[in-house]
Amino acid sequence: MARNSYNPMKYPNSLHLRSLLGGAFVAGLALSAHADNIVEKLAERPEFSTLVTAVTEAGLADALASAEDITILAPTNEAFAKIPEDDLAALLADRDALTNVLTYHVVPERISFREFESGAIDTLLTGNGIDVSVQSFFWGFYRTVTIDDAVITRANLRADNGIIHTINEVLDPGYQQVPTILEIAAGNPDFSILASLVQQAGIARALDSEHYNLTVFAPTNAAFEALGEETLEAVQADPRLLRKILKNHIVRGARDSSSLVEDGSAQTVLGLSLPLAEDPDAPTGFSIAGEPLEAVDIVASNGIIHVVGGVLVPPTPQSLVDIASSREELSTLVTALNAAELASSFDTTQRWPSFTIFAPDNAAFASLPEGTLDALLTDPTGVLTDILSLHVVAGRLEADRLSDGQVLESLSGDRLTVRIADGEVTINGAPVVETDLKARNGVLHIVGSVIARESFTVADLVASKPYLSTLLVAADAAGLATALADTSSDLTVLAPVNRAFNSLPEGTLEALLETPEGTLRDILLNHVISGSQTAGDLVEDGSATTLLGTDLEITSRRIRFWWWRTPYRVIRVNGTRVLATNLEADNGLVHLIHAVLLPEEGDNEAEGDNPGDADTGRDSGAPSDNETTKGEESDISEEETPEEGPAESPGTKN
Repeated sequence: MARNSYNPMKYPNSLHLRSLLGGAFVAGLALSAHADNIVEKLAERPEFSTLVTAVTEAGLADALASAEDITILAPTNEAFAKIPEDDLAALLADRDALTNVLTYHVVPERISFREFESGAIDTLLTGNGIDVSVQSFFWGFYRTVTIDDAVITRANLRADNGIIHTINEVLDPGYQQVPTILEIAAGNPDFSILASLVQQAGIARALDSEHYNLTVFAPTNAAFEALGEETLEAVQADPRLLRKILKNHIVRGARDSSSLVEDGSAQTVLGLSLPLAEDPDAPTGFSIAGEPLEAVDIVASNGIIHVVGGVLVPPTPQSLVDIASSREELSTLVTALNAAELASSFDTTQRWPSFTIFAPDNAAFASLPEGTLDALLTDPTGVLTDILSLHVVAGRLEADRLSDGQVLESLSGDRLTVRIADGEVTINGAPVVETDLKARNGVLHIVGSVIARESFTVADLVASKPYLSTLLVAADAAGLATALADTSSDLTVLAPVNRAFNSLPEGTLEALLETPEGTLRDILLNHVISGSQTAGDLVEDGSATTLLGTDLEITSRRIRFWWWRTPYRVIRVNGTRVLATNLEADNGLVHLIHAVLLPEEGDNEAEGDNPGDADTGRDSGAPSDNETTKGEESDISEEETPEEGPAESPGTKN
């Protein structure tokens, strides 16, 4: 049964009418005889059979048939079926109660559907009127009419002595419109400050709307006055702060006291959690966020109100340094940040820039070799700064955004590899022991050891690029993979992409792989230069000597669009186009090239030397040397083979 539909146990004999035929009541009706009266109209329609039975049981049939100009709000059989079966049987057996209910459905005037207006209308039940709500749509072409809590579903069934409107609920003579949250607050003098503040903050409409379903923890006037006059005035003078405080009292959804006890907390629209706790000193035996709950479960039409004895002021936003300082097990980290003069970088409550800190706890620092920490603190702006920067990533990465195999770049420029196995998370092998300590400017995860720098060699770089998979196979077959992985070496590798190998004459690659120690090894050594040489270095020198002892010619030419010469250049090695430059590894640099450099050939570009191709705009906009970062390259997609991509500028824009 609907919230405000008939409840026979609530009003059993509240307003007894002896009979519709009696004295004052009959005086309200002009009796006459009709051939097609309103009762006969009801009896013609099977959907009103329960109503007709009720009218007959109450002895009202003759009075209604004889009345002049009445309106009946007629509940259907389905409406009566919403009343529990035992309650309906009891109602039909109690003539006085049944009379009260039925006469509450009769209006002593003829009102068509279009004539209804919002407001109160008297019924034949003395002292009880119905509440009418009319809503119009499409310039009045379409309208809905609600009677108390029932809706007119079919209108204007006309009889000789009146009119019938079908409704979908049995009306309750004791019906009263349940007020909204705002109406309850505005109507209670104990909430006058709250009612005034929600108007001032511009959130009154939400608290008065039937479209929302909310729970409000409503501070009393005494709660606001306890803040002090000066504080209350300061809050009112700051609209942003006022809205924030009020929103910290609002929870989405209607949460009654049993729901709060079951969950143990409630999350406000600010996203903050309000913990519920037992409090023997509170009138209800509970407190919310440390403030006593003085009353609970005040039902509104759009939610529930719980009265709270204090204002739930949200906590002041905290920075990453605030969070770390509040944790005793992170005191060594805070000391190190201050010593390295890095604390101020993370001690802001601005949302941007944001950071993720993998924070070693005190035990992690204590596990370093004896004397290491003291030595680091002695020279805080040197190695210590690098170590701390290794533990920080730009941006906010909460735990649910970390995935197995994910590679992050720290502020030091080093790689951090995430591993997740059996629910355990590690960062470069350091175990994550606690996650998601959230601050205004980022998030902090506690790790159980100081993170060590992870090496990233040329071999690692080649293995990480799917478009260099053929080179990886060839280097391994020729016994050069170990040299590329040697962290003590310093190399520059001109790396042919997969298509470069595929462009060799048919069967060549297979033949080379069958005897890799000979020709294949020489070919690969013809792509390796001693020392880390950027693209700019190579262009400036004009040539380079490989580990095979051959000399490579390095040229560059400016890209042109018709008569316009751009500031960008295309680099070629022995005529082979360079696709991307300055991919950094710990032990050298890698430049991607378009063809295999065969030592016997002076110009071995598989694509053919097509100057027109080099002068297209595909090469424009590439970054200079100092814009590249470790393990990354510009203009080359990880998912795509980069053979057709542009070459980076070696810093020779002029």
